[in-house]
Amino acid sequence: MRAENAESARRAAQRAEAQRINPPSPPRPATRAGPLCPVCGSPMAARLAKKGRRKGQHFWGCTRYPRCRGTKPMGGR
Repeated sequence: MRAENAESARRAAQRAEAQRINPPSPPRPATRAGPLCPVCGSPMAARLAKKGRRKGQHFWGCTRYPRCRGTKPMGGR
């Protein structure tokens, strides 16, 4: 039992030392490259239609898909 506790303490000390030497980087701020979704207000991402009558055409799609299905044509039309 003592050996297990000593091993746990040693590993915890190693993790703490690693955090001190290499602290985690701060989260990057979100960048907004496209418009906002007209349905939910989230950022939109450039997408490519893979099937259907608009196959091969680019459009803006909500980044919350499939929870939100908001889309916009490219060019802001």
